[in-house]
Amino acid sequence: MGFGTGFATGLATSVDRMLQLDIQRNMDRLSKADTYLLQRYEQTGKLEEAELKKKKESDTKLLEEFSELKELLGSGERGARRAVAAIEKKGGTMSGLTRALTDFREQSERGINLDKYFNVAESKDSPTIDIDDAFILNRYGYMIERPTKPTLPEQMQGSTGMMKAMFGPDLRGQDDFPEYKSLISDDLTTRKTDDFVVPKSTINHEAGYKAMTFAKQMDDKYTGFDEGFTRLQQQIEAAETPQERTKYETELSNLIKLQTKIKRQQARTTGTDTVESVFKDPLKAQNLIKKVYDRATEPYFETDLENNIRNALEGTEAQTFEALFDAQEDIRATYTTGEGEEAFIDPLLDRLLKQEKERVQGQVNGYIAGKVFDFEEKKREMPGATDAQVLQTMTKFTIEPDATTVNNKMTKGMYKPGTVIRYEDANGNLRIVVWTGTKPLPGTFDF
Repeated sequence: MGFGTGFATGLATSVDRMLQLDIQRNMDRLSKADTYLLQRYEQTGKLEEAELKKKKESDTKLLEEFSELKELLGSGERGARRAVAAIEKKGGTMSGLTRALTDFREQSERGINLDKYFNVAESKDSPTIDIDDAFILNRYGYMIERPTKPTLPEQMQGSTGMMKAMFGPDLRGQDDFPEYKSLISDDLTTRKTDDFVVPKSTINHEAGYKAMTFAKQMDDKYTGFDEGFTRLQQQIEAAETPQERTKYETELSNLIKLQTKIKRQQARTTGTDTVESVFKDPLKAQNLIKKVYDRATEPYFETDLENNIRNALEGTEAQTFEALFDAQEDIRATYTTGEGEEAFIDPLLDRLLKQEKERVQGQVNGYIAGKVFDFEEKKREMPGATDAQVLQTMTKFTIEPDATTVNNKMTKGMYKPGTVIRYEDANGNLRIVVWTGTKPLPGTFDF
C-alpha cells in the first residue's frame, strides 16, 4: 500500500470516527433537550389542571350566587335583568356580583321591600337575549390565562460540530413537543362579545337599611347634621376645662363620621363613585382645620389681646412646621371612618388636608432655601474662605459629610431647633433637612 493510499484510508477512518462521536454528542444533546422540554411541559400541564380546577370552582360559585340574587330580585326574566343591572352597578365583575348579593341579602333580611328599593327601567332598544348560565359565565366567569408555552434556552438549541456543518442547525423543531396537547381550549381564555344593553336602573337609597339606620341615629342624637354641628362648635368654644372641650370635640368627630357614613352609603346604593361631602359650606371644613392648627401651634405664638392678633415667636419656625404636619395627621385619623380597605374620610376634608400638606411643605422648602441663600451670600462676602470658616459665622445652618454623622448628632441633641443640615446620603445624593428639635423635616426640591 502506497503512502497516499494509506494516508487516505487512515484519514477516512479518522473522519468516520469523528463523525460517529459528533453524532453521539448531538444525539445526547437532543435527548437532554427532549428531557428538558418534557419536564417543562409536565409543569405546564399541572398549571393548566390547577387553572381548570380554579375555573370550575369559581364558575360554580358564580352561578350559585347569581341564582340567589335573581330570586331575591324577583326571579325569572325580571329577576335576571335586575340582577345583571345590579352587578353592572357594582363594577360588572364576579366580585361585583358578590357585593350586590351581600347588599340585597341584608336588605331582604331587614324586611326591606326590594320592589321599592330596586327598580329597573327596561330599555326599548335592548335586544332580546337569554340571560342563561352560558351568558353569565361568559360575561362574569373566570377567564383562564393560558400558561406560557415552554421553549428551549438558546444554549440548548440546534446541532453542533460536523452535524451542524453537514445537515444544518436544526435536528428537530426546537420549541416543539408534538406529544403534548394543551388542556385549555381557546373559548376558556377569551370572552365572546355581545350587544347586550344593560337595563337602566334606579335605586331608592332612602330605603336601604344602613342608610336608614345611620339617618335615624343622626336624627335621634343630633336632630340633623347642620344643627348638631353648630351646637357642638358652640359648646367647644364655651368649654371651661380641657376635659369638657375634649368631650365635645369627640362628639363633633362622631357627628361628622356618622354623616360621612350616610353620604358614603347613599353613594354605594345608588351605584355612583362620587361621595358627597358632609360640608355644604367649605368654610366650615376650613374653620375646623384652623381651630386644630391654632391649638397645635399655640406654644409658638403670642397673642395681642388688645387687637386679637397671633404673632409667631421668633426662632420657632421649625417647631411650627412639625406641629402643623402632626395636626394634619391627627385630623385625618380623627375623622376617618372604618379600617383597612373600608377606611374613608370626607372628600372635602381629604382634599383640604392634601392642599395643607403641600402648603406647609412649601413653607419648609422656603425656610430651607433662605438658609442656603444666606450661606451662599456669606461665601461671596468672604472670598477665599473655606466652607468651614463660613459656617462658623452662621447660626442654624451646617454641612455634614454623611447621614451617619447627622443621625449621631441628632441623637446627642447637638443641633438647635430650626437648624438646616446639608449632607450626602449613602448613594452620594445631596440631601437637606431642617431639625425641629425632635425630628428632621426633609426639603422636597431638586438641587
